Amino acid sequence: MPARPGVTISLNKQHDKLAELLSDMKFTNYKERSAQIAAFLEKYIPDVAAMETQMKKYKKFFKTADDKQKALEKKNDELTAALEKSEKESTVKKLQEMRLHSAYVRIKGILDRIPPEIIKAYTHRSTQKHDIHR
Repeated sequence: MPARPGVTISLNKQHDKLAELLSDMKFTNYKERSAQIAAFLEKYIPDVAAMETQMKKYKKFFKTADDKQKALEKKNDELTAALEKSEKESTVKKLQEMRLHSAYVRIKGILDRIPPEIIKAYTHRSTQKHDIHR
């Protein structure tokens, strides 16, 4: 909850007016400008003090907002790190799956080149071994 917008705008205008008075202060108009600045400060200083009091009142709200923002930034950093880790793991997993599939295709390709009668003889021999061990 920042200061009321009207008060802030008014103080900004007063600030600009004071800056103008100060920048236009010369040796030739020193006394006149000093009097103008003193008169101007009669209104400006109480307004600044009022704003400072208001800002102190809202300080706890600013702190709470800052704490919430820091917590959200921390959570965002954690989620970003988790996402990056997940993406990295996903990429590694995809590479492993591609290698496994490539190896399977290569192995299957060599098996497909074996003539059917050799496969049949091997299968028959394999069944006979199991019968012997029983």
